[in-house]
Amino acid sequence: MKTALLIALMMMVPLQTNWNVYEAIEQERFIEEEGLVKVRLSCYLPTGNKTADGTEPYEGIISCNVEHLGQDCVMYNKDFLPVARFQCRDIGGNKLLKKGEAIDVFRTDMSRAKEFIKEYGPYVYVKWIPRDFEGRINVPGYAECLPVDTD
Repeated sequence: MKTALLIALMMMVPLQTNWNVYEAIEQERFIEEEGLVKVRLSCYLPTGNKTADGTEPYEGIISCNVEHLGQDCVMYNKDFLPVARFQCRDIGGNKLLKKGEAIDVFRTDMSRAKEFIKEYGPYVYVKWIPRDFEGRINVPGYAECLPVDTD
C-alpha cells in the first residue's frame, strides 16, 4: 500500500512541472504573437510644464521614449488582459524611459498614482500602436472598446 502511494506521488510531480512549463510556453507565444513588451510602470505628477508635443498634461497620456512619441499603447495586466489605452504625448529623462523599457503614466495627484501602481504592480506589458500618415490610429478590435484611460 505504501509503495503504491509513493509511486502515485512520484508520478504526479512531473505532471505538475510539465503543466507549469506548458503554461509558460503558452504565455511566451502569446507575448510574441501580440507583439507585447514588458516595461517598468511608474507614474508622474503635474509639474506646470506642457508635454513634449505641446499639450497640457491630462490623465490618459504617458511619457515614454522618443521612438513612441505620438503613438498609442494598450496596457495589459498580469493576466494578459487589456486594461487601458494611453496616448504617448511626452518623453522622459529617466534612463529606462529613454531605452524604451518603461512607461510613465500621468496622474493628477499622488494618491491616484499610488492606487494605480498598487493595482497593476511595478511591471506591465504594452502593445505599441502607431498612427498612420493622417494621424489615425488602427486600434486592434479587442481594444476598440478601451477608452483612453481617464478613470
